Amino acid sequence: MVTPLASPARKPLTTAAVVAAARKLIEARGMAACSMRALVGALGVQAPALYRRIRNKDELLALVLDDVMGGMTFPSDGAWQEQLAEIMRRLRALFARRPALAALFAHATPHGPHALRFIEAATAPLRRAGFSDASATFAITALTTYTIGLTFLSASRSRGPSHRQMQATLRRARDAAGNGQFGPDTLAAYTVLEGTHAASAEALFEFGLRHMLAGLAADLPIQDFHHGDTEARRHADS
Repeated sequence: MVTPLASPARKPLTTAAVVAAARKLIEARGMAACSMRALVGALGVQAPALYRRIRNKDELLALVLDDVMGGMTFPSDGAWQEQLAEIMRRLRALFARRPALAALFAHATPHGPHALRFIEAATAPLRRAGFSDASATFAITALTTYTIGLTFLSASRSRGPSHRQMQATLRRARDAAGNGQFGPDTLAAYTVLEGTHAASAEALFEFGLRHMLAGLAADLPIQDFHHGDTEARRHADS
């Protein structure tokens, strides 16, 4: 009698394996495809095995976001504006290569170890410049939202009609608007839209980033310098 061979033991499911599978699923099919049920199928496990590792989808997405942010590096020196600008450029570059994952910011709050490293790196130049903790929080939130939002928008546009097609559509609409039915403000609006679609994503990002940082710099004199000996306070006292 032939003794049947024992089936190979399945490797224990790890959190890292779950996160990797979820990340792959999102990149391939988008956020809507990433459900706990879909993940069970992708991993080839029973639902209880998955839920022993990940409590729910919210926890899963937070872990995936933190995993992606683990690919960031941070500048260590430079003026506070340039250091902060470089951090945002690197954030944009990270998610521009993985545009489907940019949607994670709409579903999860960054709070894992890699996200905390990002927040620490972005906070340091602001605190050094003299921003209060509250103002630094607002600044990082505004800059991150702008960076991720523009990255996601640029990726969405790249999957739609080409710039050439969009320009032709807007040109026809502008010409139709110029037949006397609309005023000069409407014509000017179409001109702005044409320019927006003609501009590169890089140029648009740098324009907005430059002006956001200039606004923060202009706001600096009214910050609360009570805590700590900051560069801005030393300049104010000189």
